[in-house]
Amino acid sequence: MSGATDMDTRADALHRAFDQAFAALPTIASAAGDAFLAIRVAGEPYAVRLRHTAGVDVDRKVVALPGPMPECLGIAGLRGNLSAVFDLGALLGYPVAAPGRWLLLVGTGEIFALAISGFEGYLRATSREIVAREDGAPRHHVHAVIHAPSGVRPIIDLDSLLETIKRRVGSVHR
Repeated sequence: MSGATDMDTRADALHRAFDQAFAALPTIASAAGDAFLAIRVAGEPYAVRLRHTAGVDVDRKVVALPGPMPECLGIAGLRGNLSAVFDLGALLGYPVAAPGRWLLLVGTGEIFALAISGFEGYLRATSREIVAREDGAPRHHVHAVIHAPSGVRPIIDLDSLLETIKRRVGSVHR
């Protein structure tokens, strides 16, 4: 009879350990930090939060359209729709450039694209590595930076950028 009791005790211990392992996962996940895409804008390193993007595309033809917004490079076929393509560098204050080969897809519902000069990959940053920018005159839409072993990368606030684009487009059509 003691064999069954030992088995029950061991089964209960395994059951508790299993449940505790799942209870600990959220702590492990939050300690891992936020996910980012490492990109280049006008040749400079930047990052965008992965959760604010809809994807990355490469080598899409951008058809230029005349218009009053120099940051709007034109349109491209993306995911079965025609989408506006904006020069991310120009939106951040760099001179307007020819579209790079990389497009950062942004938005929910209606997707639009931001032309970037390079895509460098995926990275994670912990809350200790993300700090508010304190240099006195932050570039528009950049309010924090990642201080990681790979170097400092400003984080582009895509929500702020999207609001600016909507405001600018709205003012053009009035």
